[in-house]
Amino acid sequence: MTPVRKSLFAILIAAVAASAAVDPALLSLVPSGATAISGIQVEQSKASKFGQYVLGQISTENPEMTKFITATGFDPRRDLSEIVAATIGSPAAPQAVVIGKGIFNPARILTAAQGAGATVTTYNGVQLIGQKESDNVIGFIDASTAVMGTSASVKTLLDSRNSGQKLDAALQNKVRDLSAANDAWFVSTVSPSDFFAGKIGDAGMNQAMGGANLFQAVKAASGGVKFTAAGIQISGEALTRSDQDATALADVIRFIAGLVQQNKTPQAQQAAALFQSLQLSTQASTLKLSLSVPEEVMEQLFMPHSKMKGSAHPHKTTASLR
Repeated sequence: MTPVRKSLFAILIAAVAASAAVDPALLSLVPSGATAISGIQVEQSKASKFGQYVLGQISTENPEMTKFITATGFDPRRDLSEIVAATIGSPAAPQAVVIGKGIFNPARILTAAQGAGATVTTYNGVQLIGQKESDNVIGFIDASTAVMGTSASVKTLLDSRNSGQKLDAALQNKVRDLSAANDAWFVSTVSPSDFFAGKIGDAGMNQAMGGANLFQAVKAASGGVKFTAAGIQISGEALTRSDQDATALADVIRFIAGLVQQNKTPQAQQAAALFQSLQLSTQASTLKLSLSVPEEVMEQLFMPHSKMKGSAHPHKTTASLR
């Protein structure tokens, strides 16, 4: 299953669509206790220059990929149209579940998986394909809907689906608004410090994320990505506990951006390019941010290092897809 996982990850980065709101059927499958939800449209990804570039990084000459497509009849670059991901469980031990919309042949995929030594179990009427060395599973609710994640997260989704429990109406409305205005989007109902504190190697950044307790002041966060002809436009907002917290949080983000920009390693300098157009503003207890990232910067960030050294023309792959 490794080739398809790599392809799904690449498409997650590249996927774009024009003002397409989330599919209600996919949103209805998100477990009611989800603390973070994100989504991307894949259908029109080839219409974006950056989308074409990233899709081009999925090598058609990869023997494992070719074998997978031949055995299952599923090509994620062609047959996947939308992805919604949700984080469930406690912030200390979060689990992700991914819901995909596309064109699937469950019977053929199941046969191919079993032939490759995968295990198959049934839960709430859905067959789950897994591997002995991994806790991840994939299942097909129908020929157009797939779910993937840890065994526990997928079972939680199926339990929620059978119980008829739905997301909070206000959260559903927020998701619809974000997905209609952006090509990729996310919304979180918990503080980001719950996910990041103590998980960042740099001592200065780690202190800023958790030690100063400023990120714990964030009550909710959301944002989106809009792809343009020149690159991408990123926007986001964070609802904090007070006006003072919003101002302090803006200062912390500026501090983090400064740390990255001061780091002279090639990787850090590439990341620093993301902050060059950063704009921050506060409105009462809400912090808003935006930045524009040129396409060439995005390509440098996501281009494998070996390819960067061997090619001075990153658009060659993009052109080959046209």
